[in-house]
Amino acid sequence: MARIVKHTMREMLRRQAVGLPAIALAAALLLAGCSASGKPAANGSAESGAGSAQADSAQEPLESGKVAVNTPYGDLFYSDEWDGVINTSQEELDDGVRVAFTTDVDDTTYDLYTVTIGGTDADGILAGHLTGPDGKAREVYIAVGDHSDLDKLDSAGQDRIYAMTDGVNVLIDNLED
Repeated sequence: MARIVKHTMREMLRRQAVGLPAIALAAALLLAGCSASGKPAANGSAESGAGSAQADSAQEPLESGKVAVNTPYGDLFYSDEWDGVINTSQEELDDGVRVAFTTDVDDTTYDLYTVTIGGTDADGILAGHLTGPDGKAREVYIAVGDHSDLDKLDSAGQDRIYAMTDGVNVLIDNLED
């Protein structure tokens, strides 16, 4: 069942035939216990580092197949399959942080998803909680990036972006309920 839901979300994004409510519904189904499996391998390289004024997030590869993105409120994880391909940047909020996950392809930066931990200005759907070093549990919201401009890429490039976006499942699986 997990593979069917994952494939359906990818197709919805590719066809751009649905709006944010349908994407939120698909993500909610993923939160209901589905997990990512069988991700395609990264084919090619992308520039690492973010060109914005925001500081890059601290990232550290783990032996468990995940990369940790350190935030002041706890760690977020994504698959080490995308280490060096996914860029992260953090923006401090009042009592929270927003972490943007992006990738660069052909000198264009594509938003994969944004995670908001705590704060009062959260976008997306509630995906779980994260307890920080201060012992306070904060809500974690995830918003999938707008993929309306992917038609500039060939099919392989589009599939790669969708596979990286599907990687949000690793992040969700490592949150507290």
